[in-house]
Amino acid sequence: MAPHLLYCWELGQGYGHVLNFRHLALRLLEQGWRVSCVTKNLDVSRKMLPEIQDIRATPATDRQVKHNPTRNLAEILVNNGFHDQRNTLNRCQAWLDIFTELQPDIVLIDHAPTALLVSHAADIPRVLMGTGFFIPPDTKPLPFLLSHLLGEQQSGAEDQVLSQCNAFLQSARKPPLAYFSQLFSQADDCFLCTLPEFDHYSQRQDAEYWGPCFDFEQGALPQWSQEDKPRIFVYLHQDFVAMPTILQQLHELDAAVSLHISGIEQDVTAQYPKFTWHRDAVNLAAVAAECDLVICHAGHGTLSGMLLNAVPLLLLPKQLEQWILAELLCRRYLAYFIPPEGDYQNLADKINRILNDDKLRQNLTAFANTYAGFSHQEQKQGMLEALQTLLENKKPGLTPGFV
Repeated sequence: MAPHLLYCWELGQGYGHVLNFRHLALRLLEQGWRVSCVTKNLDVSRKMLPEIQDIRATPATDRQVKHNPTRNLAEILVNNGFHDQRNTLNRCQAWLDIFTELQPDIVLIDHAPTALLVSHAADIPRVLMGTGFFIPPDTKPLPFLLSHLLGEQQSGAEDQVLSQCNAFLQSARKPPLAYFSQLFSQADDCFLCTLPEFDHYSQRQDAEYWGPCFDFEQGALPQWSQEDKPRIFVYLHQDFVAMPTILQQLHELDAAVSLHISGIEQDVTAQYPKFTWHRDAVNLAAVAAECDLVICHAGHGTLSGMLLNAVPLLLLPKQLEQWILAELLCRRYLAYFIPPEGDYQNLADKINRILNDDKLRQNLTAFANTYAGFSHQEQKQGMLEALQTLLENKKPGLTPGFV
């Protein structure tokens, strides 16, 4: 019988999570594995992974914002379903029902904390996969992120999440966690899909970096309204609070502006006829080869691929993960950024500075040269071999019906 891997993506948004998995998914299918997915966004997953037949939705998460801004992973989880014990137990039972039905040999966890908790309790071999932000180091307490801006005052979130995890483990007749990050450190393997320069946690020790995961080949080719102007590609979310100001500032530029803003209303696009609008995903490999600047929210996959191609970036982070990345890159003089709730009134001037920044281009070229040998093919082959080794050492697991 073919080995069965179940990919789990529970929290987050955008194309990045699924595209991070796409190369590995295709490699597994080529090698005869059965691959199933439980994902937060069915439409995106089915569009980006058409080769996979069994794609289903994650159990519902009751989102209630208790912490704003969030300062560590525990506060993020409290905002996303771990604020209420009954809700957490019900969600765990729903994940357990999925595992019991599908009987996976290995679970691949991509920002899926409830799936990680249930697979831990059920003794299913589990592998973490992610950029690092959602894979904390084995420390107690969890590190605070951007503490120089947001402070380190304890909120009780980590104790709250740990208590809920241990309540579930008690119902499963499993030993409790001594501290929350132990849930991650006890995974069977970890694909830390980033580079040291992009790691959110400076506290991490002896990490094995697999390099970034991204798939730039999906989507339509970019279109540019003017051939003789600087080319700017914009990839943002339509709900970004500064969107009206951003569009007006871009309109003032003497540049060819091409945009992919998922879900933006047609009456908004009609106000800016000189822009080229893309309704669907755009081939970012072509963007990287053709454009002079990319403006994005600092999604890890997008910025990794652009930096490996020495493309200048203006980063407009929406949330904590992106904010940290933007600061890291700005400190290294590899990108410009505007923090959340920053001043967008001079965006056009900032863009012109980037387009004429020779030092930035020199740094980008040096960075790209440092990682010129990076290969997604070698990365996925290494992941495949690690999964096969884990499969060979697999022990019986899955204790159904214990909630």
